[in-house]
Amino acid sequence: MSFLVDTILLPITIPLTAYYYSRVPEAWKSGLLIGSIENNDLSGVRRCIETGDAVVNSTFIGPSPLYFAIKNENVKIVRLLLEKGADVNFQNNAFYNKSLLYFAIENENSEIVRLLLEKGADANAKNCDIFFRRCNYLFFNVIEHYSNLPLKNDRRLKIIRLLLEKGGVDVNATLAEDGSSPLHYAVQQKHNIQIVKQLVEHGANVNGKNASQETPLYDAGSKEIAEYLLQQGADPTVKNGFGETPLERAKYLMNLGRKNNYDALRFLEDAP
Repeated sequence: MSFLVDTILLPITIPLTAYYYSRVPEAWKSGLLIGSIENNDLSGVRRCIETGDAVVNSTFIGPSPLYFAIKNENVKIVRLLLEKGADVNFQNNAFYNKSLLYFAIENENSEIVRLLLEKGADANAKNCDIFFRRCNYLFFNVIEHYSNLPLKNDRRLKIIRLLLEKGGVDVNATLAEDGSSPLHYAVQQKHNIQIVKQLVEHGANVNGKNASQETPLYDAGSKEIAEYLLQQGADPTVKNGFGETPLERAKYLMNLGRKNNYDALRFLEDAP
């Protein structure tokens, strides 16, 4: 036993113990700062920083202080941390596995999104779902997430606009798995006309094809969206990899008894 302790355990435990003791000051300082952030105590946060007791990029407990400020949606504290050098592209640990920018987007706080983008947050970063083992570009996740929610206000539209204009996202980027663009996602939900318009107004290709050679018109979730795509130059005669036009594809799926968007496209039967 003595041999085991002397030759194996002590060489491991002594450096580890020294390491954690060396980080006690950091843990204390981080605790004070994060406690002030959690209490929305702007004066306390400023006091920690001014007295040198703040570690604005500490990862001692995992998430950085900026994460907690974003979670609390405290714009003033977020701004202060950014002014003091908080890292906008800090990636949380594997449990969270999302960028700070994406947390702000999920909270639908456009002002915090703007602040992060102005400080260089990467709007083209990948966000990974550790449970489904899938990684998508942040902008795809945003469009997918917002498309599944009713558009109750203009906050989501404002955030999409910020990402397009300040974040430098590629509106025509495609997914490696199926070749879909953000517009392919957006057109599917019938309530999504405003998001569709945002994408098209910022250069989304209405005739861009996915891996099945289908354009967004194939997936139009409402007559309004289909008509808008046509007004913007979508080709109703284009054929997919099976040689079908959008209307023919919808009819085929309907005849199979599968839920599809035939009602959204049936007006094409009367088109010249």
